[in-house]
Amino acid sequence: GSVWVQLSLSPVANEIWQNTTTTPFNLVQDNNYLANAVARIFFVLPTTAVFGEEIKVGGVFGQGGWRIVQNAGQSILVDNVSTTVGATGYIESVAETQVIQLVNIVPNLTWIATSVVGSVTIM
Repeated sequence: GSVWVQLSLSPVANEIWQNTTTTPFNLVQDNNYLANAVARIFFVLPTTAVFGEEIKVGGVFGQGGWRIVQNAGQSILVDNVSTTVGATGYIESVAETQVIQLVNIVPNLTWIATSVVGSVTIM
């Protein structure tokens, strides 16, 4: 059968974004990151996550953009499209200033994009 999940997102006052300049960089749940380096920043999903935890990743104009890489068994869903399950799957910005918000929907394994600003490449 089908399982419906309703996510309600509201803006957070004084949201803090971490300036990220090194790659690879391990993501931590419930944090926001800006890729700010000439080369593309590779962000690694956390190996443990609880249903509903979220991560936001964006990029700085004039820089190299971002790629979110996965660990064994993990995947990211955008609409009805999934990344390749496991360490070879990823999602990345097409242009440097794009932003994505991910929410965990299957503990430790599956994330869903609840917001994407711009185009992304899904592999």
